[in-house]
Parts: sequence; structure tokens; C-alpha cells
Amino acid sequence: KGSNILGVSKPFFEVDVQLMPPNVSLSPSLDEIQQCINKSAQTVLSCYKKIKDWGYSTLPREKRANHTFFTRITKDIELVKVALLLTGCVQGIRNTVADYLNSFKEYDWLWKDDKEAEYDKFFVTNPSLDSYGKELERFKSKDKEIERVNSVHIIGALSLNTKHLKRHLSEECRSWT
Repeated sequence: KGSNILGVSKPFFEVDVQLMPPNVSLSPSLDEIQQCINKSAQTVLSCYKKIKDWGYSTLPREKRANHTFFTRITKDIELVKVALLLTGCVQGIRNTVADYLNSFKEYDWLWKDDKEAEYDKFFVTNPSLDSYGKELERFKSKDKEIERVNSVHIIGALSLNTKHLKRHLSEECRSWT
């Protein structure tokens, strides 16, 4: 279930989880998302600096010039809370996202290990036909395990799409056979 910021239970952002050797990472990155949120919040709030607050229309012109909706908005504690929640929503989930990305380290041997060296090491043991079968079954099992990874994983305001990552991991797994 997604974040409940502003009463919305759907995630705000769809992010791709990608294999970018030597790591699994997000595209766009958390920093890029945070910059986007901050810039959006600043832009929206700065618009209110130019809009005159009509509640002061009875004042003389020189006194009402200083009264904008920005002044009223920044005094509204609920709006300030929402702005702070938005600008801090990514920071609060960084560790959870890092843990999720680290969960894919169990597959990093697929692209980090030298296939030829591993094959040579296996071949030196003078494997039987049964040993070859077990090794092929191990890769088939690993490929099925990759298929079972959820294609979408929600963390806070982020919907992490693993479709491309799963495809790359499966391709890497099959390249070993």
C-alpha cells in the first residue's frame, strides 16, 4: 500500500529498478526525485507571492501591496505540514529503498562472476552427466526465482517497477547455460 500523504493511497512516482552493472539502481534516482519535488514545491509556493490577497482590498493601496496569498499560506500550519511532508517524503524512505535494492545482491554473481573461469573450475572436477544436469537445474531454479519477484514494489510514495530488471536478470541467468 502506498503513502497516505494528502490522503492519497497511490504512489506519486513510478520509478524503474534497473541493472546498471555493477549495481542495481533506480531511474530516476532518489536524489533526482527529491530535486523535482523540492523545485515543484518552491515553484508552487512562489506563485502565491504574486497573487494579492483580496481580504485586504479595503486597505489603502500602499498597505495592501504587501499582502499576498503567500503570507496567508505560510501562516497556515496544515499547509506548511503538507509542504514539509512533500519535501521530506523521499528522505524518509531512503534506507528502505536501499535495503530493497540490496536484496538483489544475491543475483550479482550473474553479471560479476567470470563465466569462463567458473566453467573451467567446474570442468576440472571431471563432472558426470548427472552433475551437468544438477547445474542446469540450479540455473533453471534461479530463473524461476527471478520470475517470482514482484513486478511492482511500493515503498512510500514510490512505485518501483522491476519488469526491466527481471528481464535483464533472466537474460544473465540464461547466458550461464
